[in-house]
Amino acid sequence: MFRPFAFLMAVPLYAWAAEYAGSQACALCHAEIFRSFLQTPMAHSSGRVGTAEPAERFDAVAFRDSRGAFAYTVGRQGSKYYFDYRELGARQPVQGRRPLEYFVGSGHAARSYLINFDGFLYEAPVAYYTASHSWNAAPGYASYDYPYLARPILPGCLQCHASGIQWIPGTQNGYAASPFREGGVACERCHGPGSEHIASGKPMVNPGKLAAPERDSTCDQCHLSGEIRVPKQGKGDLSFRPGGRLADTLTVFVRSGAAAQMKVTSHVEDLAQSACMKASGAKLWCGTCHDPHSVPADAEKAAYFRARCLSCHALSDCGGTQSARQANGDNCVTCHMPRNP
Repeated sequence: MFRPFAFLMAVPLYAWAAEYAGSQACALCHAEIFRSFLQTPMAHSSGRVGTAEPAERFDAVAFRDSRGAFAYTVGRQGSKYYFDYRELGARQPVQGRRPLEYFVGSGHAARSYLINFDGFLYEAPVAYYTASHSWNAAPGYASYDYPYLARPILPGCLQCHASGIQWIPGTQNGYAASPFREGGVACERCHGPGSEHIASGKPMVNPGKLAAPERDSTCDQCHLSGEIRVPKQGKGDLSFRPGGRLADTLTVFVRSGAAAQMKVTSHVEDLAQSACMKASGAKLWCGTCHDPHSVPADAEKAAYFRARCLSCHALSDCGGTQSARQANGDNCVTCHMPRNP
């Protein structure tokens, strides 16, 4: 069973140049908050390989796919990355080398890479996994019979990792010379186009001051993937603008029961099912606990999020013993928000 989980609004993002100014324009007046934002994973969620501080190591670079059909090796020449591939057990093996031109993912957990083939983008068969500091097959790639060019990158694949997708209408995975005008999830992805604000001081969208449906849509545009997203007539993956409702552009279907497997972007579904969200009467939202402009240092995270919990809950609400609290560093998250496996 599926049920609709609605959201999204509309305007084609290939009109970027007419209305969007880019985050560097924001930085001229908002320097302090911009510098803070640059330390967040979202600020580094996509870009051209070699243009940012490397998140990858090159200690463990050779692997085979899970079927044992191809062997891969990842390498680096200066700031450029590439992968070599070779078919195993064939008299005339398919083999060669392809450059990794763009990355997708901040590297906080992992990074995927894009291959540019005459202006058409495909996901590379190799990925970097931060926890193990190693390279391995991109998820699910073993199901393909060819070592690359098997996964075309549709606009919706890039939309939530970059700002201003330069997709060529009428193609499946064709893009301009650079697939995005600005790497990372930049200022205007959440605050809307900035050109009128810069020219005349017209107010920008502040998601935290919007009504709940419009407020939540800002986060939901990327953090609610569902099982399938169906555009409304005349709308599409690149249509959302902050300040609108996701439901005006897309219908997002989610499973009515437990999902068969964990998804990376199930945050909205998880929050909707939480006791805190239900009890808050829609007052609780992502920004209650998460500051999109900064990330606390590892040593400060427990105290930071504990303070967020205590902004709503009394200390006496916790049923744990004093010794149990001390054992986990007085960290609310350890007991009340355990990590998915």
